Amino acid sequence: MTSLESSNVAKLVLACFAVLMVAEGASTENIYLEGATLSSYKESINGLSTSNTLSTQSESYEYMVMQYREPSKQQYRDWMEDNGIEFISYIPEDSWLVKTNTSKEWITSQKKVERVIPYRSKYRVDPSLRDKADESTGPLNARIKLFASAKTPQEMLKEHTSSYYRIRSRVWKVKIKPQNMFDLSEKSGVKYIYPEAPEVETKNDDSRALIGANKVQESPYWSLPFSH
Repeated sequence: MTSLESSNVAKLVLACFAVLMVAEGASTENIYLEGATLSSYKESINGLSTSNTLSTQSESYEYMVMQYREPSKQQYRDWMEDNGIEFISYIPEDSWLVKTNTSKEWITSQKKVERVIPYRSKYRVDPSLRDKADESTGPLNARIKLFASAKTPQEMLKEHTSSYYRIRSRVWKVKIKPQNMFDLSEKSGVKYIYPEAPEVETKNDDSRALIGANKVQESPYWSLPFSH
């Protein structure tokens, strides 16, 4: 093998190593959302993330996470709303969950936009609830937040849950099997699924016994001169 061939082989090995490093970095993406956790990895080309693959999200709009390069001003967001962007909720790191009626290409053409990320189903389930689902085969107690655009929520919940009832506008308490939970997260109207908080158990009765609150005690001032 000539020195030139050896040099080319070395370059090829280094190039393959670089590709593997990039692929490994891509697999460490976290994002999570709702409570936040955007990662530094950008799964995009020229700021445009890969297209949304939600099979049931066939409406003309798409839910996305849009991240600015720097804190945005209200005036600029108002201008973007006039151009088809609806700001739903703020996410730390200068990001917003948005609903858009315009193209992702138009969004990423804006110099102030760092990246746009499709709001995939894996971002709609709380990580701790996902862990519980991996360990359980029975129903889970959870709460589901829906977008305002969710159509016929009762029918959707009846199909995927064992029981459900509404706590407040667009928030439902449900009992749901793990697989049904992941199926439900594919629905475009679902904003977030998170675990039901455990009931708080009070120990007030035990505390009364410990401090003797139920016993009649002598006044601590009985022996003072002015108390007679």
